[in-house]
Amino acid sequence: MTSTESVTAQTAATPDDAHLEGGHLSQTALVSLSLSTFMPALGMALLPMLMVSAAGPSAVFSTVLTAVLMSCVGVAVITFARRYVAAGSIYSYVGEVFGPWARLLSAGALLTGYAIQIAAISSCVGLFVGSFFASHGVTGTAGLLVQAGSAVAAIVIATVVAYRGADTSVRAAVGLALVSIPLVALIVGASALHTHLNLGGQFHLASGQVSGILLGVATGAAWLIGFESCTAMATETKDPHRAVPLAVMAGPIVLGVLYVVCTIAEVPGLIATQDRLAAGESAPAALAINAGLGATIASATDVVLAVAAFAGLIGMINYASRCTMAIADDALLPATFTKIHERYHSPSRAIVIMAALGAALILTLTLATGSLIVAYTLLATLMTLVWVVPYVLVCLGAIALNRRLGQRKPLVALACVVGILGIGWVAFTVVLSPAAVAIAIAPAIVALGTVFCVVTRRRRRATATPTAVPA
Repeated sequence: MTSTESVTAQTAATPDDAHLEGGHLSQTALVSLSLSTFMPALGMALLPMLMVSAAGPSAVFSTVLTAVLMSCVGVAVITFARRYVAAGSIYSYVGEVFGPWARLLSAGALLTGYAIQIAAISSCVGLFVGSFFASHGVTGTAGLLVQAGSAVAAIVIATVVAYRGADTSVRAAVGLALVSIPLVALIVGASALHTHLNLGGQFHLASGQVSGILLGVATGAAWLIGFESCTAMATETKDPHRAVPLAVMAGPIVLGVLYVVCTIAEVPGLIATQDRLAAGESAPAALAINAGLGATIASATDVVLAVAAFAGLIGMINYASRCTMAIADDALLPATFTKIHERYHSPSRAIVIMAALGAALILTLTLATGSLIVAYTLLATLMTLVWVVPYVLVCLGAIALNRRLGQRKPLVALACVVGILGIGWVAFTVVLSPAAVAIAIAPAIVALGTVFCVVTRRRRRATATPTAVPA
């Protein structure tokens, strides 16, 4: 990692003179990619339904608290982003404050976490493509093959896009995200007009609803896990000390506000369509039918949401590859992760390896469980638990950094404390959930990732140690 006065190691020329292109992404491009990666259309369509299932008519309180919680974590992240430029995201930040042990622990968590993210997002593509074909009669084993095949195909295509560089990735991801939003916005608006908003019922906090609201916060926070990943593009961004903090906070603030609006608009319609939802119909399809938009619009949502998920996959592969490249630069991963493509200036090997890990993971889990939706549920739970350690470390690190610099920033400290408590609550809620397998697996895979980094460091140091030359 580098300070404001120095040049990052990740953009320095390698022996073959291939390097990441420093300072060519605009602030707009970085913010747009950050928002696109977290699939706004998908969040508009599905997050309100998840909130309603947890908190009932008062789901809007859950959505607001989720935005506040993740914004607090964002404050901790930008405390570092305003001072340091690095491709390693939280890995680089916490290492600056706490040293080697924090680097190893966060490296193990992020290495596995990004592979899980890629697999989880690809499964969303598979689920919506599968849903579209199911509506046309493709079910059973054929339907599962379509789902799994679509997930892997999405990873392959997204890998090709990411391989061709950051500019191509931004154009593709942002363009696809923008294409996917209008239809979902139409459904949300039509539902609100049809059922009206019932603001009195939504903003009435009845006794006994607090537990449901807090459960909704845990659900919403899981949706935004990894929102800070855009920091991995810092070395390729113009004026990163300004652009990166803006891109980080765009996730919980811009998307948070968007999801609050969508929750208010959708809650009455979701409550009115409980029977359809219980029968397995997707939330946007149920809202579309209820609002009188017709079966054609309802069916088209599957394709649109698959496109939105694919856009997110492109962004996540870019983030994952740059973070793991930075870890490899510190000799915690094999040197092949540091390979930069001479023409496209992308971390080509890291892109291929992380994408392959994600594809292997989603295929393994789908075959093992016999269901892509079960595989996705397990992945989403794992993703939440794996990211707890980096988030707690970065919040503690922001407090420690300000103390080291002699800066008294009580609001930053308060935000970090809220972030730690909130992420702790999310982890506690997951632990109490039925996903016992994920609870047992998460610590194991973080430990496995950390051990792999330790072993790799020892091997690379041994290889780099010069042998004695006889006199």
